[in-house]
Amino acid sequence: MDYPGVDIPSNVAWRKTTLYSICGWFTSANFGDAATAFGGFFRLDEEDRTIEGCIVDTWGCAVIEGRLENSQLVFNKRYVQFANIATTSDMIEYQYDSTEEGWSGSYSFNEGFSTGQTFCKIAPAVEDAFAMIVGLPRR
Repeated sequence: MDYPGVDIPSNVAWRKTTLYSICGWFTSANFGDAATAFGGFFRLDEEDRTIEGCIVDTWGCAVIEGRLENSQLVFNKRYVQFANIATTSDMIEYQYDSTEEGWSGSYSFNEGFSTGQTFCKIAPAVEDAFAMIVGLPRR
């Protein structure tokens, strides 16, 4: 199904992209290693394998940016309400490896101060999603 708003400026070259859904959990040492659910979406640039998108969990909406390779998914997550562009202390780094069940990995927050386990599944949802708005507008 075609979606509305596919017009892009004439000076911008169309890039092959795919919109993905993402859903999973991460542990939280603050809550006795209980798992916290999350879900959202990201757009994958098929040429350079970069991703950008949004996920939501108990603590709010977060923007994500990273890479998806054949067997590895890596992204940085920053909660919108806590984001401070000038520092990296509010950035959470996620690293996943592909498994038969989905994507399994770990995260590190505040330069290794807090770490935990994480698991997710991803699925392509919309092909040719280049003109679709994904995430917060860039400054």
